[in-house]
Parts: sequence; C-alpha cells; structure tokens
Amino acid sequence: MAELLRAKFTQHPKLAEVLMGTGAARIHYSGLGSPYWLTSGSTGRNWTGRLLELIRAELLARRAGYESVGGFGAGDGDGARLHA
Repeated sequence: MAELLRAKFTQHPKLAEVLMGTGAARIHYSGLGSPYWLTSGSTGRNWTGRLLELIRAELLARRAGYESVGGFGAGDGDGARLHA
C-alpha cells in the first residue's frame, strides 16, 4: 500500500502539494474500506492515515534536500532512513 501511495503522489504533484500542505497534522482517513485501513470511531486502526503521514514526511524531506533511502529514492523499501 505504501508503494501505491508513493506512486500516486509522485505521478500527481498537485496532490502531493495538498498532502504536504497538511503540515504536521494527524491524518484520519475515513474513506470506504475495512476498519483496518480507516478511522472508525475508536475501533479503526487508520493505517491509510498513518501511511499518508509517512508519505508526507518523505515528500517534505525530499523537498528539504534529503534523499530518502527506501522511500522515494532507491533502497531497501522501508522508507525509514534519510541522509543528506
């Protein structure tokens, strides 16, 4: 799912700008789907929202001049480590 979201925001820069425009706000995804992927009162796990926050952090780091290892750059796929 993270790779799909990365592709979406790479292919649609205007959407990436909207996502980055949310700043550091917590994202609560409430679209259609299972409670695993969305916020549903106190029962949803909100994994889509969490992944959107991760993608946003990667986009902001990239804009700041950091190359993401495993995120938007080449690497091992975990998107967790950044270097300048």
